[in-house]
Amino acid sequence: MMMLILIASFLHSQKYKYIHWAEMFSYVCDEIEKYPGFKKYYPERDYPQLIKAIITRESSFNTFAISKDRCRGVMQISPQLIDDINKTRKEGYKFHYHAFYNWKICVKYGIWYYAKCYVKAKGDIINACTLYLMGINSNKKSSQYGKDILNYYNEFMK
Repeated sequence: MMMLILIASFLHSQKYKYIHWAEMFSYVCDEIEKYPGFKKYYPERDYPQLIKAIITRESSFNTFAISKDRCRGVMQISPQLIDDINKTRKEGYKFHYHAFYNWKICVKYGIWYYAKCYVKAKGDIINACTLYLMGINSNKKSSQYGKDILNYYNEFMK
């Protein structure tokens, strides 16, 4: 119990901690390679820049970002998704919500989830981002959020 209090105190004192893209880049590339579904639809697409666009829109690289819906970390992982991740983990260890302030954990599972959304959307960035935001079982096909991600991606590709 004391450990949780110390962790909570530390996190409260660390309201903002920004990570630079240069620190994340190779880790993002390694995680993307684990999901062949990305290359299935558009092999020429620069997927690290797509993840950078999502992170920019979600948190502006603030590792301690938290939304009004209690989504956490650089990729804004929702409490529902954290519960789903914990149900599928084979290691036995269950993540606490605060674990997603660790940018590597957040990016790993954010890419895992986005890859599922991307395959379901058959490579359509706007639809995949809409699923990432609304939930993979959503019937909504487009959103301003998805358009924002595409705009960031296009800016990064210039």
